[in-house]
Formats: sequence, C-alpha cells, structure tokens
Amino acid sequence: MAAYHLAPVAVIPILDQQNRQLTSGSFSSHNQEFLVDTGGFLRTAEEVGSVVVGVFNQRPVFLRDIAKIADGLKNRRIMF
Repeated sequence: MAAYHLAPVAVIPILDQQNRQLTSGSFSSHNQEFLVDTGGFLRTAEEVGSVVVGVFNQRPVFLRDIAKIADGLKNRRIMF
C-alpha cells in the first residue's frame, strides 16, 4: 500500500461506497410506478478486486493490486 501512497483508512470508505444499493427515485409510466435503484452489492472476489481504491502515476489502483482477496465460507476477509 505504501508503494501506491495509500492508507488502509482511505480504502475502507471506498469499499463501503462501492458495496451498496440505494433507492434513487421512481417514475410513472402507463399507470404503473417503477422504482429506480442504483449501485449494487459486490458478489464475487473478482468484483471486489476490481474496485478502484486510488490513482498512482495517473493509473487506477485496484484493490487486487494491494490486497489478497479470498472468496469462501472460511475466508471472508481482506488481508492487506
């Protein structure tokens, strides 16, 4: 993480923001109301690893670049 000038405390809010789904509004059409949701939950280790957690040398830094990510019942954690 130091090589990319990132602090662990900066990564946590980014993951929180990327792993949420919000109701953003609604609209009516043809006598029906449609709810609009934005975002979504991260479902796989690949999706988690693809989260951009920073920028270094004008390139995105992905979580997979700075952390080992494991998916499974026994390993539901991210290790820095």
